[in-house]
Amino acid sequence: MKNSLAKGVGVFALNITISIAAVTTARAGAFDINPPDAKSLSLSFAGAAAGGSGLGSLEYNPATITDFNGMWGSQSVSFIHPDIHIESPDGQTTDDLANGGRWLPSGQATYQVNDKIWFGLSTGAPYGLVTKVYPGYSAAFYDTYTSVFTVAGMPMMGVKLNDWLSVAAGAEIFYFQAHLGNLVTPLVPGSYLRFFGHDVTATAKYGFTIKPSAGAEFGMSYRFAAHPHLGGSLANNIALPGLSGVILPGSQSANANITLPGQLNVGYRQVVTDDLTLDFTYQWTNWGVFNRFAIDVNGLPALPLNFSYRDGWLISGGGEYKLSPQVTLRSGFGYEKSPITTAIRNVNLPDANRMYLGFGGGYQITPQLSVDFAYQHLFFPKTPINLTSPANPQFHGVPFAGTVYSHADAVAVTANYRFDAPPPVVTAKY
Repeated sequence: MKNSLAKGVGVFALNITISIAAVTTARAGAFDINPPDAKSLSLSFAGAAAGGSGLGSLEYNPATITDFNGMWGSQSVSFIHPDIHIESPDGQTTDDLANGGRWLPSGQATYQVNDKIWFGLSTGAPYGLVTKVYPGYSAAFYDTYTSVFTVAGMPMMGVKLNDWLSVAAGAEIFYFQAHLGNLVTPLVPGSYLRFFGHDVTATAKYGFTIKPSAGAEFGMSYRFAAHPHLGGSLANNIALPGLSGVILPGSQSANANITLPGQLNVGYRQVVTDDLTLDFTYQWTNWGVFNRFAIDVNGLPALPLNFSYRDGWLISGGGEYKLSPQVTLRSGFGYEKSPITTAIRNVNLPDANRMYLGFGGGYQITPQLSVDFAYQHLFFPKTPINLTSPANPQFHGVPFAGTVYSHADAVAVTANYRFDAPPPVVTAKY
């Protein structure tokens, strides 16, 4: 037992080290990131809350931890490459907002204490965003650089109440960093405004799984809203009118209290035959709470942050086919309703409804080691940006209109390893 426990501690430490050393930001729906392990991507997140994402399901629903007997470790590395362009009639027609691709690792580790209790850890980045606008483009009055960066770890505990019901809870602790910048006015060339803030905050995630019949699993979880207090600085090089007086040029202490949304995940997984399994997901994110916030300078409200998002949702379905004892093929399709509408779309996050199409597979190298791989493509429709009226909460006084053309690609590789030997396979003799 002591040797197994030492191995388990080593798995957790390795998982944290790899994930934090390599994690960076990536663009996703609004700026919430569905964990991009290989199984999740290939199935377009179908069945994730019901164990369809393997060990990656721990991030969607901690109660799936009881599906893994013994001691496991998993590490994923994905590369996400968004391609986003804005065309406008002002003579500078193309603006690359993608800022290159991004590497995004994540990992999980589990340890079964006995036939009732499990402990685990999941690491990754629950939020991420990087956009960049060329300073010479008129859209730069709405964004020159936007970055959201997170590093998170979620310790969890799962309890198997009986053969068909499991419950679990996790505490997601994360470092949240935001950097916002834009030009201020065409009347003063080179004028700028920049805000930087960061905080360590936490939220809770609860979930359960039900296995109503052989080969069927239903899972549901909820991640509660988080409330980071972003402490940092506000820098500007011209005097600006503020909510409580004139903001003088220079760098000053600033902070902003924001609310990050809660999220509901529902998944269902059904083994149809020995070779075929079907997966389904519904995900709802309470983006409606991401509305209006104020940046306070020296303790006084100075500038408004207007977002006015609506709630968003995702549905997806997928399937897994066991081609041989070693090889499994997967594919999935999903549709997501964006929290950002045409009425509030801005250049720093020109998000829109999208469709997901994923492909992938897995290979069982040994009884204890397997590798999964995936490719996913995101389809976005052509969408307008119309920042020309004070009725738009994003309007800053400089008119801008354009059309957004975008798509995204993602690839991922996941390695899974069981540290204790699995039970021997018993073959019936007739």
